[in-house]
Amino acid sequence: MPLEDLAYRFFVSISTVSRAFQAWITAVDVRLQPLIKWPDREDLWRTMPQCFQNSFGKKTTVIIDCFEIFIDRPSNLLARAQTFSSYKHHNTVKVLIAVTPQGTISLICIESLGGGKNV
Repeated sequence: MPLEDLAYRFFVSISTVSRAFQAWITAVDVRLQPLIKWPDREDLWRTMPQCFQNSFGKKTTVIIDCFEIFIDRPSNLLARAQTFSSYKHHNTVKVLIAVTPQGTISLICIESLGGGKNV
């Protein structure tokens, strides 16, 4: 949901919602980091679903996806420039995620303010 909608529903300012969202992302990073690991290739092959084995053999390690999350326009000009997406024509946070064929997350990389962060 857009931050404006959440601010309206909870009777708080948009900046309060934005700060809460940022704090939530940081907390998720800290809590989930020990659970996310890059799997050994042998473990992947041994536990890979049959449909992946039939379609890709031993060529598939992870499925990668990228997406952007809209954020409020930063007041800081440098931050605004670093988060602007010319593709979306809006300020965004870029996310790269890798998921094993078994469905476990093996990598999350969040890029905002010009620098990537591996989770």
